[in-house]
Amino acid sequence: LFRVIDVETKQKQGFFYLDLHPRDGKYGHAAIFHLLKRWGDQVPVDCMLCNLPAPSADGKPALLRHSNCVTFFHEFGHIM
Repeated sequence: LFRVIDVETKQKQGFFYLDLHPRDGKYGHAAIFHLLKRWGDQVPVDCMLCNLPAPSADGKPALLRHSNCVTFFHEFGHIM
């Protein structure tokens, strides 16, 4: 869970979850979901789902293809 705060006013702007790696039973595509919309004092809460390559079991980092980066930033743009 990530919190977004306005650096000038210090006011909370919202929250978002990132669920980036594949697992059994998860959607096979990237998507975002608005869990709570801004309403009065309620700040928005969103979730971004992707199926990006996970780090390997031996600890080597995942390498993203250009298409993975495009997908990540496309979906993250919806969150912003």
